[in-house]
Amino acid sequence: MLDEILAFNREVLAQALHLLELHALQPAASYAQGCGPHLRHVIEHYEALIHAAPGSAIAYDRRERDLPLQSDPQLARRRLLALDAAIQAWNRPASEPLTVLLRGRLDGRVELASPSSLARELMFLAGHAIHHYALIASHASAQGLPLPEGFGKAPATAHHQAHSALASAA
Repeated sequence: MLDEILAFNREVLAQALHLLELHALQPAASYAQGCGPHLRHVIEHYEALIHAAPGSAIAYDRRERDLPLQSDPQLARRRLLALDAAIQAWNRPASEPLTVLLRGRLDGRVELASPSSLARELMFLAGHAIHHYALIASHASAQGLPLPEGFGKAPATAHHQAHSALASAA
């Protein structure tokens, strides 16, 4: 199971790297205006999990918020490649228990804690990234970037559409 979850996450990170390649091919497209803030957010969430010491709490809300990351596509590329290498070399068990912290209440005055597992958090990160890719897609499309089919599409949606098409054809 963990191998599939790690492969899924690597595919998700590869989509971000491809997006950066598209930006490099079309310098007139503004990375910092639409794509950069979302990619920064995704990268920092991954880093919060990947760089956390075993047994420590994961606090996505305490991420760095490294603003140069959202305006420098080369920096984003380096960080994505580092994340991919870390996932490729992963040696922690899927069932490793984690505690996830989250700011709660609308004003953030409460910190909530919940048990989780490494596998669950890796699945969260992939889904979270894809959600942000869907938001990026509208910015990229408006700037004329030719995104591949399925960029920002939830795997469950892709699966449903593929099976609906097969059922309709039958």
